[in-house]
Amino acid sequence: MAFRSVHLRILATPVDDVELISKATSAILPEEVELIVTPHKSHHGALQTTIEAHITRKRDIRIWVERIGATFWEHLLADGISKRIDDDKFLHLRLDLPGLVGGRYVFANGQSFKHPLKIKIKIESYPGMNTEDEAKSFVRSLLSD
Repeated sequence: MAFRSVHLRILATPVDDVELISKATSAILPEEVELIVTPHKSHHGALQTTIEAHITRKRDIRIWVERIGATFWEHLLADGISKRIDDDKFLHLRLDLPGLVGGRYVFANGQSFKHPLKIKIKIESYPGMNTEDEAKSFVRSLLSD
Protein backbone atom coordinates (compact mmCIF):
# COMPACT_ATOMS: atom_id res chain seq x y z
CA MET A 1 0.00 0.00 0.00
CA ALA A 2 1.44 3.35 -0.99
CA PHE A 3 -0.84 5.62 1.04
CA ARG A 4 0.08 5.74 4.74
CA SER A 5 -2.50 8.27 5.93
CA VAL A 6 -5.16 10.62 4.60
CA HIS A 7 -6.16 13.93 6.18
CA LEU A 8 -9.34 15.68 4.99
CA ARG A 9 -10.02 19.31 5.93
CA ILE A 10 -12.67 21.88 5.08
CA LEU A 11 -12.79 25.41 6.43
CA ALA A 12 -16.46 26.39 6.46
CA THR A 13 -17.61 30.00 6.65
CA PRO A 14 -20.77 31.20 8.44
CA VAL A 15 -22.69 31.14 5.13
CA ASP A 16 -21.86 27.45 4.54
CA ASP A 17 -24.25 24.70 5.59
CA VAL A 18 -21.93 22.87 8.01
CA GLU A 19 -24.40 20.03 8.55
CA LEU A 20 -24.75 19.39 4.80
CA ILE A 21 -20.97 19.52 4.23
CA SER A 22 -20.38 17.23 7.21
CA LYS A 23 -22.95 14.73 5.92
CA ALA A 24 -21.37 14.73 2.43
CA THR A 25 -17.90 14.28 3.89
CA SER A 26 -19.06 11.46 6.17
CA ALA A 27 -20.48 9.66 3.13
CA ILE A 28 -16.98 9.05 1.78
CA LEU A 29 -15.48 8.04 5.13
CA PRO A 30 -15.31 4.50 6.49
CA GLU A 31 -17.69 3.92 9.41
CA GLU A 32 -14.88 3.78 12.02
CA VAL A 33 -13.40 7.17 11.06
CA GLU A 34 -14.60 10.10 13.13
CA LEU A 35 -15.48 13.42 11.55
CA ILE A 36 -14.37 16.28 13.80
CA VAL A 37 -16.37 19.54 13.56
CA THR A 38 -14.80 22.45 15.43
CA PRO A 39 -16.34 25.94 15.46
CA HIS A 40 -13.87 28.76 16.21
CA LYS A 41 -12.87 32.28 15.29
CA SER A 42 -10.37 33.05 12.56
CA HIS A 43 -7.26 35.14 13.14
CA HIS A 44 -9.29 38.20 12.12
CA GLY A 45 -12.25 37.35 14.38
CA ALA A 46 -14.71 35.93 11.87
CA LEU A 47 -16.60 32.79 12.86
CA GLN A 48 -15.64 29.65 10.96
CA THR A 49 -15.87 25.89 11.37
CA THR A 50 -13.17 23.34 10.67
CA ILE A 51 -14.44 19.97 9.47
CA GLU A 52 -11.76 17.29 9.36
CA ALA A 53 -11.01 13.59 9.47
CA HIS A 54 -7.82 11.60 9.67
CA ILE A 55 -7.61 8.09 8.21
CA THR A 56 -4.65 5.94 9.24
CA ARG A 57 -5.70 2.29 8.98
CA LYS A 58 -4.84 0.72 5.63
CA ARG A 59 -8.25 -0.94 5.34
CA ASP A 60 -9.99 2.38 5.95
CA ILE A 61 -7.75 4.14 3.43
CA ARG A 62 -8.70 1.58 0.79
CA ILE A 63 -12.42 2.03 1.58
CA TRP A 64 -12.05 5.83 1.27
CA VAL A 65 -10.16 5.55 -2.02
CA GLU A 66 -12.85 3.26 -3.45
CA ARG A 67 -15.64 5.61 -2.36
CA ILE A 68 -14.03 8.52 -4.18
CA GLY A 69 -14.31 6.45 -7.36
CA ALA A 70 -12.15 5.37 -10.29
CA THR A 71 -12.92 8.45 -12.40
CA PHE A 72 -11.28 10.72 -9.83
CA TRP A 73 -8.10 8.61 -9.71
CA GLU A 74 -7.96 8.31 -13.52
CA HIS A 75 -8.16 12.09 -13.75
CA LEU A 76 -5.34 12.40 -11.21
CA LEU A 77 -3.07 10.20 -13.33
CA ALA A 78 -4.00 12.06 -16.52
CA ASP A 79 -3.51 15.48 -14.92
CA GLY A 80 -0.08 14.59 -13.54
CA ILE A 81 0.60 13.38 -10.06
CA SER A 82 4.13 14.74 -9.70
CA LYS A 83 3.11 18.40 -9.42
CA ARG A 84 0.95 17.53 -6.43
CA ILE A 85 3.68 15.81 -4.36
CA ASP A 86 5.79 17.89 -1.98
CA ASP A 87 9.29 17.25 -0.60
CA ASP A 88 7.85 15.61 2.52
CA LYS A 89 6.14 12.90 0.43
CA PHE A 90 2.63 14.30 0.77
CA LEU A 91 0.17 14.26 -2.12
CA HIS A 92 -2.03 17.39 -2.04
CA LEU A 93 -5.47 17.35 -3.64
CA ARG A 94 -8.45 19.72 -3.61
CA LEU A 95 -11.97 18.46 -4.21
CA ASP A 96 -14.70 20.75 -5.45
CA LEU A 97 -16.93 21.42 -2.43
CA PRO A 98 -20.24 21.82 -4.34
CA GLY A 99 -19.37 18.62 -6.20
CA LEU A 100 -18.72 16.81 -2.90
CA VAL A 101 -22.12 17.86 -1.58
CA GLY A 102 -23.67 16.69 -4.86
CA GLY A 103 -21.91 13.30 -4.70
CA ARG A 104 -19.46 14.12 -7.54
CA TYR A 105 -15.79 13.87 -6.69
CA VAL A 106 -13.90 16.19 -9.01
CA PHE A 107 -10.85 18.40 -8.70
CA ALA A 108 -11.42 21.96 -7.56
CA ASN A 109 -10.59 24.61 -10.13
CA GLY A 110 -11.44 28.24 -10.75
CA GLN A 111 -13.46 29.75 -7.90
CA SER A 112 -13.94 26.39 -6.18
CA PHE A 113 -10.15 26.13 -5.80
CA LYS A 114 -10.37 28.76 -3.05
CA HIS A 115 -12.99 26.90 -0.98
CA PRO A 116 -12.38 23.15 -1.40
CA LEU A 117 -12.16 19.97 0.58
CA LYS A 118 -8.38 19.76 1.07
CA ILE A 119 -6.85 16.32 1.05
CA LYS A 120 -3.33 15.59 2.24
CA ILE A 121 -2.13 12.03 1.63
CA LYS A 122 1.13 10.68 3.08
CA ILE A 123 2.80 8.44 0.52
CA GLU A 124 4.60 5.40 1.88
CA SER A 125 8.05 5.60 0.34
CA TYR A 126 11.44 4.63 1.72
CA PRO A 127 15.01 5.65 0.81
CA GLY A 128 15.84 4.44 -2.67
CA MET A 129 12.21 4.46 -3.75
CA ASN A 130 10.71 7.05 -6.06
CA THR A 131 7.73 8.66 -4.29
CA GLU A 132 5.97 9.57 -7.53
CA ASP A 133 6.35 6.05 -8.92
CA GLU A 134 4.99 4.55 -5.69
CA ALA A 135 1.93 6.81 -5.80
CA LYS A 136 1.29 6.11 -9.50
CA SER A 137 1.70 2.39 -8.97
CA PHE A 138 -0.78 2.41 -6.10
CA VAL A 139 -3.37 4.42 -8.03
CA ARG A 140 -2.98 2.12 -11.06
CA SER A 141 -3.47 -0.92 -8.83
CA LEU A 142 -6.73 0.61 -7.61
CA LEU A 143 -7.94 1.05 -11.15
CA SER A 144 -7.09 -2.51 -12.16
CA ASP A 145 -9.08 -4.06 -9.27
